[in-house]
Amino acid sequence: MPERRATAGRATVAGRVAAARRGAFVGRKRELELFRHAVELPAGAEPPFAVLHVHGPGGIGKSALLRMYGDLARAAGATVVRVDGRDTPDPHAIRDAALTPADGRLVLLVDAYELLGPLDGWVREELVPALPGDALTVLAGREPPSRGWLDDPAWRALSRVVGLGTLDAAEAADLLAAAELPTEVHTEVLTLARGHPLALTVAAELATRPGDQDRAVGPALLETLVPRLVDTAPTPRHRDALRVCSCARTTTEALLRELVPGDGDGPGPAELFDWLRTRAWVENGERGLVPHDLVRDVLVADLRRRDPEAAATLRHALREHTVRRARAAGGARREQAMLDLVFEFRHVPHMATWYDWSTFGLVRARPVAPDELDALRELVVGHVGERDADAVLAWVHEQPEGVVVIGDHGRVDGVLVSVSLHDASPRVLAADPIAARAREWATAQGLRADHEVTAVRFLAHRVHGERRSPMHDVVAVRTIRETITRPNLAFDIHITADPAFNGPLLLTLGLDRVPELDTVQGTRDTATYALDVRTRPSNSFSDIVGGPAPGTAVVDPDTVRAALRDLHRPDRLAVSPLAVAAGTTGDEVRAALLAAIDTLRTDPRDARLHRVLDRTFVRPAGTQEKAAELLGLPFSTYRRHLAAATARVAELLATVGRN
Repeated sequence: MPERRATAGRATVAGRVAAARRGAFVGRKRELELFRHAVELPAGAEPPFAVLHVHGPGGIGKSALLRMYGDLARAAGATVVRVDGRDTPDPHAIRDAALTPADGRLVLLVDAYELLGPLDGWVREELVPALPGDALTVLAGREPPSRGWLDDPAWRALSRVVGLGTLDAAEAADLLAAAELPTEVHTEVLTLARGHPLALTVAAELATRPGDQDRAVGPALLETLVPRLVDTAPTPRHRDALRVCSCARTTTEALLRELVPGDGDGPGPAELFDWLRTRAWVENGERGLVPHDLVRDVLVADLRRRDPEAAATLRHALREHTVRRARAAGGARREQAMLDLVFEFRHVPHMATWYDWSTFGLVRARPVAPDELDALRELVVGHVGERDADAVLAWVHEQPEGVVVIGDHGRVDGVLVSVSLHDASPRVLAADPIAARAREWATAQGLRADHEVTAVRFLAHRVHGERRSPMHDVVAVRTIRETITRPNLAFDIHITADPAFNGPLLLTLGLDRVPELDTVQGTRDTATYALDVRTRPSNSFSDIVGGPAPGTAVVDPDTVRAALRDLHRPDRLAVSPLAVAAGTTGDEVRAALLAAIDTLRTDPRDARLHRVLDRTFVRPAGTQEKAAELLGLPFSTYRRHLAAATARVAELLATVGRN
């Protein structure tokens, strides 16, 4: 219905509401300016467009933008008519409201226009043409405008199309600040929401609601978001296609043909692909369909909560399909297939933290160029020192194909040295005692003459060292390539100078630590982990890199670190991943953490780690700087001990899990 304007000079509640709305609204500056320029023209002047199409996925902020358009129109003296497709009004009601005599310019705002699909032709051919010449119509829905609007040259000239995307990082932070969300949960909410306005708003509401502060990323958020973000699947096969699209890195018609097989009835793979392609939250990429990150994460989490067995079956089928692709393809196509395999880790809680999903798959490794050897040496020396750098760099001439870097030519931002130990020359083994000892160990395990032994000898990023960086994408692709393309592979060995971080990841992947090979590179404790491929029933990703060996439990150090920070808050521990995974209470998690810390105290080798945990978490000094001071440690040493202590607690908790 038309909305009456306020009497001149008199304040109204509507004005106060509009002011509050402006204060809470963030982003969309370009879209607001486009509409403002048109609506603020003098009444009677024809605006540059007659129809503004606004489209985007559910919860992206279309309704909020329409409300802002309404406020701008009223401020400009226009008469605003709002229609909501969810109310399923009949054409006569819409026409009567739109054609009511208006004071000033008429602005027709239609929300949820996708629900008025059967009326689209009528709106284009009858309703809008009947409006005054200076009228503005905004059609907001999940779908882009139909071909009828785009194929007609006249309508194309009189229309503008705006596709709404997610908010950028600064806008998302502004939205949380406007919602007065406690700053200590900003990072958690921003990570989950990925710039999606509805998710930001709902998470902020849940995080500030009494009794719900710890549910911002839990079932309550899923229950709210799933029906609002995703269209209802019209058939079970559409539902299955939706699940495939949410789990796969990219979705093709061929993938749907294999994972959503037809039975003669219902839609086929081509129809399912076309249906997915028209979803507002799906992008058409070069390699297939890609859902919005938030929608992907919400759908996967909902499936795992609703039907864990179906989720596991789909994950296994998707993995086997991708393994076959990786084996059959070559070159760039094989690399993409291997990245698709690694992408599975995105939704594995104890694996996801080791990868930077915001840049996943965007960085490509390349051979090191001859004129980059000085830069390569500089990076390696910075990580392990001069003496051990000589040992690592001996492989550049021995097996140059195994030395790859990232970064533009002339700039070495990261390096991976991947070597074959079984056919290494005596010269390079004499230059690299660490690699030589690893080969001797593997040989002592009993190898056939045709067995092969490979190793990650060195991995580092210029800024992040061996911590999370694009180099983890590179080494993951390398590991998968070795394990699925070498039929005679007996051992794949990983040597890491940051076992506190990489050790739990390698254990998760099924490698075992070889303590007799522990050593030091420069000032860095160095550990060796080995995957015995011979113990696996077949040489495939699902058997080799698909998870730890049976009976192996792994606890993520990041999860332990977060729990230690809440050591004296059993209420928070009760909703921690440790409690959820084990089905225990917050008090039981606290007791397990304290027991693990106490175990360190009784072992002379771990006594220094116990002291760090004691002054940081059990009897906290207040700040880490103060704890380091009380312990008489340089802050850098304190931080290393703290990381090692946290990893040790994770190992102890894993041991309890196995028992």
